[in-house]
Amino acid sequence: MIDFKQEFQNIEEFLKSSLSSHKELSINLANVELNRDDAKMLSSALENCQNLLSLRLVIKSEQIRMKGIQLLSSSLTKCSYISNLYLEFKQNEISDIGAQYLGSALGSYSNLQNLTLYIDFCCMQCKGATGLASGLSKYSNLQSFKLNIQGNYIGPKGVTELGSCLEKCINLSKLTINLNFTNIGSKGVSALGSALAKCSNLTNFKTWPQGNPEKPWIRGYLRIWFQFIKKQKYLNFKITFATKSNQSKRNI
Repeated sequence: MIDFKQEFQNIEEFLKSSLSSHKELSINLANVELNRDDAKMLSSALENCQNLLSLRLVIKSEQIRMKGIQLLSSSLTKCSYISNLYLEFKQNEISDIGAQYLGSALGSYSNLQNLTLYIDFCCMQCKGATGLASGLSKYSNLQSFKLNIQGNYIGPKGVTELGSCLEKCINLSKLTINLNFTNIGSKGVSALGSALAKCSNLTNFKTWPQGNPEKPWIRGYLRIWFQFIKKQKYLNFKITFATKSNQSKRNI
């Protein structure tokens, strides 16, 4: 995790800064109300940060939609030197089309080594996951990937697309993924496990299945993951079950 020395918490402050001089940039708008004009100003400013190596961008829930993501995605393609990227857009209605724009932008980062995406509950389905996957397939240098995509009904086909692209991340060593409430089922888990088994450099894996580990279908879920884990000789793994009744966590 990058230790950012400076963080901007409103757009006006960021606009007044020396945009072209930024190499490590954190913009935290988690407590800021945004409108379309704000999204345009933010996007325009980011286009001028072409020397960025690390970017952290957090946007408050229910503040940005497909059009805003389109603007931001277009500006992010101008920052082609980024190697560390953290994007938090959770609970924003970006939809499949917005996810496709984002995937296209992510595909422009040939030097990306560390990627964190919080896009949970963003009204995405299979097409959105496929759009994201198209960008991931170009990450031959990616080493660490954290993805929270829970609450998006991407289904078995969507997670299969994600898995097939992760296979191409030949240097991926750390993967954290949250697939709760995505409707992927055992077929989707099996497809993802098969894909990750081909990631020969993967040494650290974490996931959070939702439900009671005593239930038969959860045990089946576990068996699929263990089949994948057995193939990874040097893998450290952590599976945490969070139950709905008391939100308690159980680690395996």
